[in-house]
Amino acid sequence: MKSMVVLFSVYVALLAACGVPSDSEDQRTFTAAVEDGDANIENQKDDPRSGTPPGETGNATYKAAVLSISALGQIEGWALNTSNTAQALYVFFYVDGDATTGKELGQAKANLAGYDGNNPGEHRFSFQIPSQFRDGVEHIFAAYIEIPAGQELVEEAPANFTAYEPTQAGRDYYQNTLQPALQSNCSGCHTADEIAFDNHYPLLLSPSPAEGGTSTTNRIYQKAAGQLNHGGGDRCGGGGEPCASIVEWWKAEFMN
Repeated sequence: MKSMVVLFSVYVALLAACGVPSDSEDQRTFTAAVEDGDANIENQKDDPRSGTPPGETGNATYKAAVLSISALGQIEGWALNTSNTAQALYVFFYVDGDATTGKELGQAKANLAGYDGNNPGEHRFSFQIPSQFRDGVEHIFAAYIEIPAGQELVEEAPANFTAYEPTQAGRDYYQNTLQPALQSNCSGCHTADEIAFDNHYPLLLSPSPAEGGTSTTNRIYQKAAGQLNHGGGDRCGGGGEPCASIVEWWKAEFMN
């Protein structure tokens, strides 16, 4: 822009030498063009969504997918700009509606290592759904990526989810009743650190009630009953302890 101003000054001097008034139509047109160019450059600096953002090409292609939402409320997926794989996109999540009608759950930056559609760079994202929506109730779900034009819907995503949060009643029952039973019955193969609520709750939730899981089809019951590949075999003797306590724990978590 400085070179344009220098050329303009030379141009004005030549006009003056030839007797052309300094406020001629040519001069006014050139002046307006220079001022407009300055304004456009300043606007592009101030507004990253004006024109082509820095580091992007005019044919940017945005891709994203929400791969899974676990019964514990963990969202996993990936998002990227294929024209600028060094850019980290933001992904926004909404519940009980879309970006217009729903509530915003939060956002995640897609810059983690992991599966991202086999694209160069790191574009995975992970997000924990807030506890108030891990209530065992089905919720409508929508995800959007942020692009220069606004937010774009991620079409490859679940339409709904049902997530769970451990209850205090369930935690108390596990610690006071089931954990001692497991420690006395299973300590020959499992350490005290392994016999813990945080390790066993995901097994109780697999499959979740929303997926058809019951008090006797969850993984921890099936392991204790010897119904899965369990080195300790059947520890319940046909429905006794600790299986009976696992059933009661399941009820405390999902039937109250």
